[in-house]
Amino acid sequence: MPSEFSVRIKKAEWLNNPPRRWNNGLLYAGNAWRAENQDYPAQAAGSTYKRTGTLGGKSNFEITDEGREMLLKSVGYWQNVMYGTGVFGPKSTPITPKTKRVLAWKDQRSGRMIFAKSVQGFIWEGKLKEIIAEMKKAFKLGIVRYVE
Repeated sequence: MPSEFSVRIKKAEWLNNPPRRWNNGLLYAGNAWRAENQDYPAQAAGSTYKRTGTLGGKSNFEITDEGREMLLKSVGYWQNVMYGTGVFGPKSTPITPKTKRVLAWKDQRSGRMIFAKSVQGFIWEGKLKEIIAEMKKAFKLGIVRYVE
C-alpha cells in the first residue's frame, strides 16, 4: 500500500507571492524528495537482505491546488525505513513473531534459512532530517530562481 504525505503552503504566504513562484519552489522540493529517496546508505557488511531499488524508484510527487500543495508519494514501507523499526522505531521494542515461535528468512547471499526469536530492527539514521533539510533548501532555491 503506498504512502502519501502532504506539504501545503499557508494562505497568508500564498498571497504575498505569485502562484507560479510557489509552484516552482514545490517542483524543486519534489525533485529533491525523489533524489534523496534514491540515495541509499552503504549496505552493512554481512547483512542478509537484498536491495531492489523500489524505495527510490517508486518515490514521486504531484503538485496540486494551483501550486499550493504537494503530495509526496512512496511505497508503503517508506515510514518504516525513515522512522525505524523494532528498538529503533516508535514502539522501541524488538521485532518478535506474532503467531510462530521464531522469525525466519532466507539469507540472500548464502541461500540458507536464518531463524531468530527476535531482531533489533533497522533505522536509516538521520535520513528523514536530511530529506526535510534538502527539500527546504530546494524549495527556497526554486523560488529564488523563478523569473516572471
